[in-house]
Formats: sequence, structure tokens, C-alpha cells
Amino acid sequence: MAAIFTVLLVPLKIIGYGFLPGDDALRHAAKAVSGKTWQQSGHARGLPIDPSPGWQSFWHQFTRVFGCDAEKLVVFQLSR
Repeated sequence: MAAIFTVLLVPLKIIGYGFLPGDDALRHAAKAVSGKTWQQSGHARGLPIDPSPGWQSFWHQFTRVFGCDAEKLVVFQLSR
């Protein structure tokens, strides 16, 4: 019971301090919320196509259905 409690609360406590990761969570959130194409979003970095179009589409639809902004989407992604 204590292990489950710890696993669930530690990420929420870290997020409560205002920490947002600089990795894929922010990239996926920015792409999903902006609605821009892969080339327009500035994430292409020499890649001609999006390496995870299904994932990007899922998060885009998720933000539309639940009305999330980028910060709420990152918090949700990290809490799962």
C-alpha cells in the first residue's frame, strides 16, 4: 500500500513544484495543442516526416475532446 501511494504521489509532488520535462512530453504537447504540421512545428530537425503520426494524432484529438492546454496535457502524460 505504501509503495503504491509513493509511486502515485511522487510525480504529482514534483509537478507541483513547477517542473516540466524538456523531452518528449513537451514536444508532444506542443505539437498537439498548436495544430501545426510537422514541418511547421519546428520539431522536424532534419526528419522529413513525423516519426510518430499516430501518437500525435491521438494527443491532438485528446486536447480537442477534453479542452486541455499544453500544461494540462503534460501533467496528464506524466501522471499516467
